[in-house]
Amino acid sequence: MLSKKPETSIDNIGNNNGIMAGTIVGPVENNTYILNMPQKHSVMPSIISKIVEVLANLTILPEEELDRRYRINPEDLKPYNVPTKITHNNVRRYKSIILEFSHYSRICDEAFNIVDNQIIGSKSRILKDIRHLYNKYKEQLLFEHIDDNIDEIEIIRQYSDYIIDMVKEDLKKRIIDEKPANIYFEDIEDGLIRVVCYAFEKCKILEKP
Repeated sequence: MLSKKPETSIDNIGNNNGIMAGTIVGPVENNTYILNMPQKHSVMPSIISKIVEVLANLTILPEEELDRRYRINPEDLKPYNVPTKITHNNVRRYKSIILEFSHYSRICDEAFNIVDNQIIGSKSRILKDIRHLYNKYKEQLLFEHIDDNIDEIEIIRQYSDYIIDMVKEDLKKRIIDEKPANIYFEDIEDGLIRVVCYAFEKCKILEKP
């Protein structure tokens, strides 16, 4: 004679906030499942986002006010000859931009000082990181032409604008991936080109004459 199948009854009456309440009659098999819920991964913050944010606020001034506050007298640029370095590296597409922004490097100085008060050593970190990026893309190009019997400087001169592009785009990707709340998309391009031109002046991108 077959034994009677154990009965199980579960009632869910009334407001119990989703908890199943009732009486269970018969043996209960206790199966416990641990669910690995997907976790939201935070993006590692980048100092370059802070610099671009500060630059956006500093450069919102009218052009006349920018000139009055930040424009450097061409005589002050003589010890460091930016045009000579442009020619030495055969920079073409970025030539006029670098020449223009070289007169406003004080804006970057001020931006770095502001961020440096919050994040100690931010200027040194960013310039060092830009130098690493430059070396990475330079070494990639040198490796691609390793059998071409071409001088290193000639390869750099051939790809100088491309190298600047790659460094700038690498920094841009970091900012976009971070999704900073206080930066408008339109500010990213202007801020990054200022930082890249500043790094060019400080000999962190391309070669000294």
